[in-house]
Amino acid sequence: MTPQELVDAYYEAWRAGRPLDPELFAADLVFVGPMGELHGRDAFLAGLDALGGVMKLAAIRRRFLDGDEACVIYDAATPAGVIPMAEWIHTRAGKIVRLEVFFDAIRLPRAG
Repeated sequence: MTPQELVDAYYEAWRAGRPLDPELFAADLVFVGPMGELHGRDAFLAGLDALGGVMKLAAIRRRFLDGDEACVIYDAATPAGVIPMAEWIHTRAGKIVRLEVFFDAIRLPRAG
């Protein structure tokens, strides 16, 4: 898949509430966000499952592509309200290999 096709498939599944296709991601995927890091496709997908669908894609504001990288700025609907986010997506050989998510984590409720 091209970087554009990967980004489209990733966000379309999220928008539709469908499970993400594991084949979109490299086995050694790295996810980095304000709450920590996950290493490996299985850990990333398990982390999403643990969220239980509490974070929904509300709207994509803007999408940029540059070679094997993409940046998507979007609004995510959460129990704390709509939170603007940005995601830097790195691809290689037809797979997503790294996801970096940026948002103000202080807006999310604390566990415990």
